[in-house]
Amino acid sequence: MHPDRTLLQAITARFLEDNRLPGAAVGIVADGALTWSYGHGFADRASGRRPDEQTLYRIASITKTFTATAIMALRDAGRLRLDDPLVAHLPEANAITNPFGPVSDVTIRRLLTHTSGLQGDHPMADPRAEPLGSIADVIRDLGRVAVVIAPDTQTKYCNIGFQILGAVIERLSGEPYAAHVERTLLRPLGLSRTAFEPPAAERATGYQARHHSDDLPLASVQPSALFEADGGLWSSVSDLARWVAFWLSDAPSAVLQAETRSEMLRPWIVGKADWTEMQGLCWYWQRHGEERYVGHAGGWHGFVSRIALAPADGVGAIALVNGVGDATPLAFDLLDVAVAGVRSRPLPESAPPEPLPAAYGELLGAYCWRELAERVRIEWRDRALVLFEPDETQVNLEPTADPLGFSVRGGSWAGDVARFVRGDDGQIALVNVGGYPFTREG
Repeated sequence: MHPDRTLLQAITARFLEDNRLPGAAVGIVADGALTWSYGHGFADRASGRRPDEQTLYRIASITKTFTATAIMALRDAGRLRLDDPLVAHLPEANAITNPFGPVSDVTIRRLLTHTSGLQGDHPMADPRAEPLGSIADVIRDLGRVAVVIAPDTQTKYCNIGFQILGAVIERLSGEPYAAHVERTLLRPLGLSRTAFEPPAAERATGYQARHHSDDLPLASVQPSALFEADGGLWSSVSDLARWVAFWLSDAPSAVLQAETRSEMLRPWIVGKADWTEMQGLCWYWQRHGEERYVGHAGGWHGFVSRIALAPADGVGAIALVNGVGDATPLAFDLLDVAVAGVRSRPLPESAPPEPLPAAYGELLGAYCWRELAERVRIEWRDRALVLFEPDETQVNLEPTADPLGFSVRGGSWAGDVARFVRGDDGQIALVNVGGYPFTREG
């Protein structure tokens, strides 16, 4: 991909100027790697230090994507099920108040999708204090945590829910949350600059919001332990590029299998009534003009961040800002340019067609379910046996031990079997898909 680098730089500079922000490090991921990065403004105004792809920023709630990944890896290892009640893994959660039903309604899945109905943040005795608490603090204070809206009635962003998931990770892994994330995610993926407490000299300086002047007061810096599973990580454009590339790839990985990555990115819940936001398993989709992007944002004292992915186009964008604002428009505008660059590339030359396997020839053709006059087609395309559903959705058919039975991969019949049946003359007479008999036409 060859993005318009001048345009990308201009978008970044204009965003900082329009929002009166001190600096940003940004990047584009394509073809599995960081293909463009840029630093504008200052990582630290006092020293004049400029940002680049190695500069560390607090990524705040983007940390949740790491917590969710660790949970899903434990699920894949058979240590939990998404619909398990939280209390099955964290008995202390029995102390949570739920006026809408049993506390077992708080499940792992609902925590991941922000539909548990739990209060958003840690309960604080002092109303002047910020709602922060370590994983140990959260466990200690579960008796003061409540379900405040009925589960599954709406999405309610829940920071404390991810600290609770951090506690689940500790219980099931037998090691501290931060150590588990480093061992199972950061090291295997080569995220060597991503950490909970990196060296101060390598960090950008966080700044508060401007108020009534051009002054930029320094933001306070809290220890990551106070919100580690919720938002404690620091990272850089270079490291987040590897993280984004991991999610754009469908390659096998010992960290998390490709099918699970797709499951997490898939939109499961309509987050807003105008359909501008869809919630996945931690990750969420947002509409941007005519495009829909998936990713996660972060924001905490002195820093805002955004990673955004266009999975169908294989590209992503990263925006890290050391100031107070909204990094989403910057990331989305950069991603627009990357998507346009991918779509303008010449298509690769087609590979020679794979010969039709002899056993499949008799299966091809059109089939009709006469009760509703719905039709399906079986074709050999792009080296695969495919089924075209009545709405023309194309899905692959994978062979099974039965030479006339095929597993449907995707679409409305995903996981069902397409079973071909011979007539009295020995010829293929129909295909039954998910229980519906489609008779061969012609």
